[in-house]
Amino acid sequence: MILPFVVRGASASDRLEERQPEPILAVDPPILLMDEPFGALDPVTRAEVRDEFTRLKKRLRTTVLVVTHDIAEAFALGDRVGVLDAGELIALDTPPQVAASTDRRVRALIDALPPVRPSDVR
Repeated sequence: MILPFVVRGASASDRLEERQPEPILAVDPPILLMDEPFGALDPVTRAEVRDEFTRLKKRLRTTVLVVTHDIAEAFALGDRVGVLDAGELIALDTPPQVAASTDRRVRALIDALPPVRPSDVR
C-alpha cells in the first residue's frame, strides 16, 4: 500500500540529500518512509523515477509512506492519501475521495494547485 501524505506549509527538509534505496530495502522493513523522494528532480527524470517506483512497489509488496507537498504526486502514487495541516490529520481516504473533499483546508490546498486531470486521480 502506498500512503502519501501531503503536508501544507514549509518543506520538511531544507537540504538535499542523496538517497540510496538499496541498503534500506535490503533489510525488508514493514514500512518504508520516503520524505520528498522526487522533489529535486527535473520533470523528465521525475516521471521516469516515479514509473520505476511504481514497478518497485508492486514487486516489494510493502507499505510505503511518501511525504510530499505535491498533491498531484500523492494522487498519482497513492492508494490512500492523507493531508496534514499544522500536524493534524484532516483527510485520509482514496485519491478521488480526498479530491472531492469539502473540508475548507483540503479545498484550499487543492484549489491552489494547477488543475488535476481526472486521469491523475485513481
